[in-house]
Amino acid sequence: MSDSTEQETPVIAVPAARSATRGQGRAVSAAARLGLEIRRQRMIRGLTQAEVASLIGLSARSNLSDYELGRRLPPRDLVIAIENGLSLHSGELSQWHARALVERADRWFEDSLGADS
Repeated sequence: MSDSTEQETPVIAVPAARSATRGQGRAVSAAARLGLEIRRQRMIRGLTQAEVASLIGLSARSNLSDYELGRRLPPRDLVIAIENGLSLHSGELSQWHARALVERADRWFEDSLGADS
């Protein structure tokens, strides 16, 4: 029997580490992950797409939306501007951008090999 003066330590749920998969275990492309991370960082700071677009010198918020949704891959200089504008110093966005470029090149290469068959 336990002493009634003892208090139970509360259990704190820790979320599982994020992976680069989504849904039914499908892999998320690096371009999509880059977009998700841009959006996450923007939301953490409580900024709208229009505010971030203005902060980094984009003329249209729709461009940022396309990047966040993984529809388009932003140019490298824009990724750096986003990192600087949001005070991100880890280089994580640049790393996802580099991975996305490799994926795009690999897809092109595979498609080119398939066209020769």
